[in-house]
Amino acid sequence: MEVQGKTRHHITEIKAVLMCMFLVAVLFSGIHLCSFKTMAAAVTYTSDDGNWKCTIDSSEGTCAIKPAKSGVSGVSKGTVKIPAKVTVKSKKYNVTNIANSAYKDNTAVTKLYLNDAIYLKTIRAYAFKGCTSLETITGITNTALTSINDNAFEGAKKLIGASASSGLVLPDTLTNIGDKAFYACSSIKLVNGKKASAIKKVGTYAFKGINSSAIIYAYDGAKYKLFNASTVTGTLISYD
Repeated sequence: MEVQGKTRHHITEIKAVLMCMFLVAVLFSGIHLCSFKTMAAAVTYTSDDGNWKCTIDSSEGTCAIKPAKSGVSGVSKGTVKIPAKVTVKSKKYNVTNIANSAYKDNTAVTKLYLNDAIYLKTIRAYAFKGCTSLETITGITNTALTSINDNAFEGAKKLIGASASSGLVLPDTLTNIGDKAFYACSSIKLVNGKKASAIKKVGTYAFKGINSSAIIYAYDGAKYKLFNASTVTGTLISYD
């Protein structure tokens, strides 16, 4: 009887140890899986046509693009056409962002064509900084643009906006203009924010160093204050 009792006790101990090992394995597996998911949330691929590097973040629901190579007309030189979608591994993704530093210091870009970029929400930091040959941005009102991030167009000294007559148009979806977003864009003579009613932030020096004779139209008095606090170059006018 005593032997049987010891055997049962020993079996119980073994079961307890095995259970602990099982729980530790499950816990470790969970942590490992969670970490893997975190690391794998944003993954960069080349689009099936070879034109774009696409960073797809499934957790955020974003797809940020930048050119896969230099010297490609329509992608990394001349008139850059941002597509509505890219195809990666035979699956289509909405293009929501132009990636950080996507075209930084690219002097071969002359125009930014956004007419097709209907899902575009963000032009990320430094995306077109130092693009000294960039002259126009067209189709910006066709986008879903909410944010032009810090230094996005800094130093694009030839940039005038959509055209000389319409200037730089700020869409009604735009909520954020980052610090130095258009800093030293010395050819901008008109900033048309007449319909930009959603703006909540105008970063420091966002329009500092644009043309000294520039006119900046703010949607109303509240937006006027946001622009004014950011320190702008030119004449600021409230459109209300």
